[in-house]
Amino acid sequence: MALSDNEKEIFDNLVGGLYDEDASALSEHLDARKVVIFVIVLLVGVALLIAGVITKLIILGVVGFALMMYPVYRAGLKSFKTW
Repeated sequence: MALSDNEKEIFDNLVGGLYDEDASALSEHLDARKVVIFVIVLLVGVALLIAGVITKLIILGVVGFALMMYPVYRAGLKSFKTW
């Protein structure tokens, strides 16, 4: 069953709107600065965790683990806007 001209126009408007929304949503969530901060904090946390294991300082390992998990937690909340 073919679409009428009016239905085709409505369909094209809906599809165009979806593409516009996807592009704007992607640009909101992929801020390069936030991704770089995320990776740096994660790597510092891993380094502290390893340093805590090597030096057998439990508090250093715990701080490293907490620092490593914080950006993962933030990413899970999808709240990059508040960083």
